[in-house]
Amino acid sequence: SLIAMSLAVLLAVTLPLAILKLAYPPEYLKDVVLLEAGRRLKREIAIQDVSLQVLPSIGIRVSGVEVFEAEGAQPREASIRLGSFLMSLEILPLLNQQLVINEFVLSAPAINLLVTAEGSSLDGLFGGEIDEEASSASTAGEASALDVDVHHIRINDGEFNFKDSATGTIVEVAKIEINSG
Repeated sequence: SLIAMSLAVLLAVTLPLAILKLAYPPEYLKDVVLLEAGRRLKREIAIQDVSLQVLPSIGIRVSGVEVFEAEGAQPREASIRLGSFLMSLEILPLLNQQLVINEFVLSAPAINLLVTAEGSSLDGLFGGEIDEEASSASTAGEASALDVDVHHIRINDGEFNFKDSATGTIVEVAKIEINSG
C-alpha cells in the first residue's frame, strides 16, 4: 500500500541520518573542528557551537568562531570572527574521494587587521608548516587527497577593519555581501 511504502522510505532516510547524528555528537564535532583549525592556523580558536545538519541536505554548521591574535600580541583580540558558517555537501561523492560542497555560507565574518612596527595581526596565520604532532592525533595514517568541488559560495554581512598604528590610518568596510551565483 502507499502508506506502507511511504513509511518504509521515511524510515530508510531517517534511520541512517539519526545514526549519523548519534555517531558524531556536537561536542565531538566541536573538538575535531577546534583541533584541525588550531593545527592549521596556529592560533587560539574559540567556537560556541558545532552541529550536524541532516535535512534538507547533509551539512555542518559552526557558529560563534573567533581566531585570536598570535601569542604575545597586544592587545589580545580576535583577528577573525565568524557569526557562523554552513557547509552543505553531497555524501555519495565522498566514496570516490570527492568532496562536493553544494553551498558554503559565511555569516557575519569580520577580519580585523592591525599593523604595528612588529608586523601584522595576521602574520603567519595561513603560512608555515602544519603541526604534525597535532595532525597525527586527528588522523589515523596517511590520508589521500580529496578532489574538492564548490558549487556556491555566499558571504553575508561581512566586515573588514584595518588599522595602521604607525600612520594612524583606519579603514572600515561594512555590510560586505558576496554571492557566487
